[in-house]
This record gives sequence, structure tokens and C-alpha cells, in this order.
Amino acid sequence: MRQQSYLSLLLCTASLLCASCSSSSPSLTPSSARSPSQSTSPSQSTAPPEDKANIVERPAYDPELEAATAKAKERFNEFLMALSHRKPNEQFSVKASFPAPHSAEHMWLDVTAIDNKTIRGTLINDPIKATQLHYGDNVTVDVNNIEDWLYTEDGKMIGGFTVSVLKSRAGSKRP
Repeated sequence: MRQQSYLSLLLCTASLLCASCSSSSPSLTPSSARSPSQSTSPSQSTAPPEDKANIVERPAYDPELEAATAKAKERFNEFLMALSHRKPNEQFSVKASFPAPHSAEHMWLDVTAIDNKTIRGTLINDPIKATQLHYGDNVTVDVNNIEDWLYTEDGKMIGGFTVSVLKSRAGSKRP
């Protein structure tokens, strides 16, 4: 079962909307297509309600988030090593960019499988602009398009480089 603090952390900083990001080169492949009768409308979403309340808009270029993404990519082998020794109740997630009309949406997925080129997982955000996707969809992303990663180990978060940037920004805006 998913640890509530882990899920809350992801959902509080999870979905980034980038109005000026290019969406011309999709970074995902749906693992299974949904028929219209299977679609979930925003009002019928199965995502936790706090997901929509914590959307962060960002410019196309954000030096702090770019540096955090570079760090995540640089240290990705740590994630792979930990994943290869996964224990029960440990959560492993990655963040990737998903195409949306005239923009991109940066969201998290729980990792279910990985090979040398792709990561498969379950989307754990309820997309706002990437309307071709829904919370709980199985998606496949290219390993090279991963923007962040995190996992829990003995209840402690490892990774989460963009999460740390967003949390520090949120903390600095509080009185």
C-alpha cells in the first residue's frame, strides 16, 4: 500500500504546467488506449483532490528547475541501483514531461517496469492540460526524458531534486 506521506509529497509538488514549453516531441507512449467510454472526465477523476489544488505554473526556462533536472539525470544510476534492490513498501517514481496543447505538463508516475530505454508506470497525477491522459493510466516514457526521480527507503525520501526546489520556494513565500 502506498505511504500517505510519500503520495502527499508528490501531489503537493507534482504537476507542473509550462505554457511555453514545446510539446512537438512527445515523451510518452500510452501503454493502453482508452475508449471514450473509459475516459474519466475532470469531475469524475479518481485522483486525490489535493492534486488539482497544487499545480505549479512555470516558465519555459527555469534555471533552478533545470539544474535540479540535470542533477537527477546525473544521479539516475542511484535510482536504478536502488530499484534493482527494491523492498516491499518502497515506492519508486519518476517525473516526465507529457505533451499538451500549446504546452507541456510535467507529472509523476509510479514505476512498474524499466529497461535500458523505457520506463513503464502508472500516472499518479490528474492531468489538467494533457487531456489525452488520466490519473491511473499506464504510460511508457523514454529514459532520456526523465526529469526527476525519487523513492522511499525506510520512510525517508531519496532524490526528489525538483521537489526540493519547489518546496523551498513554497516555504520562502510563507510569512
